[in-house]
Amino acid sequence: MTTSHLLSSAIARFDREADDFELQRRDLETRNETIVHRVLAGLMAFALAAHVTNFLFEWAPFESPPRLLAFQLGAIALCLVLARHFRGNPPYHAARKYIVAAIDSGVFAGVYVLLADVLPPMLLSALPSSLGMLLVSLSTLRYSTGVVVWVGLQALALHMAMSLRFEGGYMLSISLAGGIGLIAVTGITVYVVHGLIRLHRDALWKERLSRFLAPELVSELARRPELLERQTERRVVTVLFADIRGFTAMAERMPTAEVVEILNLFLDEMTAAILNHHGLIDKYIGDAVMGVFGWPVEQKQHAQAALKTAREMRARINGLNLALERRGRPRLKLGIGIDTGEVLAGAFGSSHRLELTVIGDTANVASRLAALTKERDVDLLLSGATHAAAGDGFLLRPLGDANLRGREQALAIWTLGEG
Repeated sequence: MTTSHLLSSAIARFDREADDFELQRRDLETRNETIVHRVLAGLMAFALAAHVTNFLFEWAPFESPPRLLAFQLGAIALCLVLARHFRGNPPYHAARKYIVAAIDSGVFAGVYVLLADVLPPMLLSALPSSLGMLLVSLSTLRYSTGVVVWVGLQALALHMAMSLRFEGGYMLSISLAGGIGLIAVTGITVYVVHGLIRLHRDALWKERLSRFLAPELVSELARRPELLERQTERRVVTVLFADIRGFTAMAERMPTAEVVEILNLFLDEMTAAILNHHGLIDKYIGDAVMGVFGWPVEQKQHAQAALKTAREMRARINGLNLALERRGRPRLKLGIGIDTGEVLAGAFGSSHRLELTVIGDTANVASRLAALTKERDVDLLLSGATHAAAGDGFLLRPLGDANLRGREQALAIWTLGEG
């Protein structure tokens, strides 16, 4: 999977069905329905116990009707059935949470209606808003602001309908206060759920980006997400390709498991070098990694950053080879190609997959220079454009001109000394 695909998923521009955050949210929503209905079953069981003891011993100032006890038993059974159903991780349906929330509200409305003729007026006036606040609070676990509003509206409708029973006086005041409290709780809960969703999405987004960008660039993109929302733009960047010379021949002589292990070790080291110098891991192509310096976040000295990355890659490959030799594995030979120039950078792809990458002759030249290192018996080749952009501070040695496939004119090439 390419870096650009991960970036595009992080900002959820296309195909929400494939968006990992949305899938995680749906999974969390489904699992939390089990918790919601276990809590509701527990509350109903507690209320049932209270009403049973009141039915037997008449300790409360009102009567617990037998039909209420039967209704509560049915409600407990329903909640347990729903909890078991969601524990099995059923297929997701967008409208499901709204339907289930309506069922829960209906159960509590039924309890209230059965108590309407037996409860003292003061308790009766406060009960709808109290039950509504409870349901709104539990809706936090459904991880959806829409459901919170939906449950709040149902609770408010029940509260208003029951308030019509009171004609005035302090009872109406209590009912009015309950309605205001219900609206306030719903609003606060919506704010909290929205914040939780945003924090979760941002955390996932940053975690993904941190695999392919330096921490400073991740922070910059988190602060300015519009940098990833542009369609395309022309940008002067430096592109670096690094691969293992002779990897195909080496892989044919080794067990597959060893090939995968060595390849992962190599890519880990090369990726770390690119990230250390604020480059973007554009993609992995077999045993090659492509890094871009100067995009998506502007980097004025991108050519210098690429050359510093190349020097670190040399050091890292030497350390990796020492470790491989101790384990009896073959040494790896590094091939690096670097070019600087204008590219078309931005979003490319179909409606099903969006890739953020750079395309243009600069990327092609860097790739072909990496392949040419084997013929020139060096580990790094850079173009004249990179040489000019890098300026002083590097020990660069000219190697004449080279004819690259697909280019009519010869290209001046250089290599980087060990200093």
